[in-house]
Amino acid sequence: MARKFAIFVHADKGQLARIVHGFWYADQLKERDYPVEIIFDGAGTQGLASLLEPGHKYGELVSKALQSGVLKGACPYCARAFQVTEALSQAKIPLIDDRSGHPDLSRWVDEGYDIITL
Repeated sequence: MARKFAIFVHADKGQLARIVHGFWYADQLKERDYPVEIIFDGAGTQGLASLLEPGHKYGELVSKALQSGVLKGACPYCARAFQVTEALSQAKIPLIDDRSGHPDLSRWVDEGYDIITL
């Protein structure tokens, strides 16, 4: 079976390098035809929303990842907690509510994904 990767990003807006590298790692894996998905959880929802601010230097990473299908979505509970639900919704970023308002990591494990956390 081919390897698959799920990148869970927990980095807040103060950890820009980790957020950006999540997108870059996904691009590198996708270029080599590995299935890859990025999921923003915890403070990562805030980090993702920061890239959506007008004129952000790395904002194009979000639109590119959405268009390619690599950006799977974000945690709705955490988006509410960090007050970024509206920003994510406006950007058409799916909210993943598998388990009491959160993405369920075991889903990706069950589907054979290797988990990367940032």
